[in-house]
Amino acid sequence: MATLEEEKKIRQTLKENLAELVAIDPESLARTTELGTEVNFEAGVPVFRRILELFKDLAECDLDGVPFKVLDNMDEHQRPKKPGPVTARRLSCGARTALMRMATRDRSGRL
Repeated sequence: MATLEEEKKIRQTLKENLAELVAIDPESLARTTELGTEVNFEAGVPVFRRILELFKDLAECDLDGVPFKVLDNMDEHQRPKKPGPVTARRLSCGARTALMRMATRDRSGRL
């Protein structure tokens, strides 16, 4: 069983990570200036935008009802193995799905 302090720390880390993700401009991920017009990620911008919108929606959800075990699992999976040019930590697909489900449930447990 997690202590109140452990749960508070993980919730704060999650909020910080979501804030960092929400602050990313999807257009900046195209990297046309750095990579040129022939080789860049411009085609991925619509996908980047949709993914970042999911994180924005998640950041606006009340996550107080998310169990510690789910938060702890996300914390374990969000640490990147190698630092990359994007500094935002990544959530695993399973952790993201579990958190989205928890955030969208009403008090009766229905979606």
